[in-house]
Amino acid sequence: MSSKFGTTFRTLRQGRHLSLSEACQGIMTKSALSKFENGHSTILFENLLPLLNRLHITFSEFLHAANDYAWNANGAFFRDLTNAYLNKNQVTVMKMIRQETAAAEGESDLRFHQINAITAKCVLALLKKTEVAGTDIQFVIDYLFDQDNWMQYELSFLRYVIPFYPPDRLLLLTKTMLRSGREFLSLGGNADFGAETYLSILATMLDNGCLADAKSALGMIEPNTALSLSLGSSLNLKELEAVLQYLSGEREKGLAECRRVVETASWLGIDWEIGQLNDQWEDLTRQALYGD
Repeated sequence: MSSKFGTTFRTLRQGRHLSLSEACQGIMTKSALSKFENGHSTILFENLLPLLNRLHITFSEFLHAANDYAWNANGAFFRDLTNAYLNKNQVTVMKMIRQETAAAEGESDLRFHQINAITAKCVLALLKKTEVAGTDIQFVIDYLFDQDNWMQYELSFLRYVIPFYPPDRLLLLTKTMLRSGREFLSLGGNADFGAETYLSILATMLDNGCLADAKSALGMIEPNTALSLSLGSSLNLKELEAVLQYLSGEREKGLAECRRVVETASWLGIDWEIGQLNDQWEDLTRQALYGD
């Protein structure tokens, strides 16, 4: 284990105001921990986890700190892609497509750079309001259904691919995400990430008129889970439920519910959310939320 891990642990321990003895009690000797912190020895992974638990620090937080809180290559790619999308920067997205396509040529069977390139193509298509090649979407589908466990990487690219996903397969996608990502989504922070992807699937179902599938998807979330708690506080979910009501024939109820959602956002002072809610309602119902 790198000496950087030892110095990182020492910094975190001191930040918690714990002595060597307090940190290592019942786990390892004070001498062994001191040697680890000073880079003179390594420790077993099975000892590191209890030490981090004592500091109430997760392993991922520890690794992030050991990396000087810098983004790893994967995280940086999706950060930059999201920023380019939000800023409508097509030039940056096209550059990322070229870079990932070139990297994919020497990737052999790993497929990750090709997935990244396709994800960037989806972002460019969203910005230009064009389509993505069916072969690219099928490549992503084949990759997803070849994975036993979906984690942050899969959910990171999926949210951009969903608008181009075959509408008749979105319900299966939802079931698979909830099954294959079960362990990942069980953690609070990850649940927020999963909620965003789930809502994107639901919105795409509604946009394609798949009302029965949308109702089924709404019933798939298990109560009292991290994902259900994350979704429960989402104004976006409340509006999508209102859209479903409206499109299912209960127009007055759906419209009234959506207006309540927007009023809640206004009361909370999140003006940026109000604009998104208005746009989403009009995109999915083809009707203005507030008439003249």
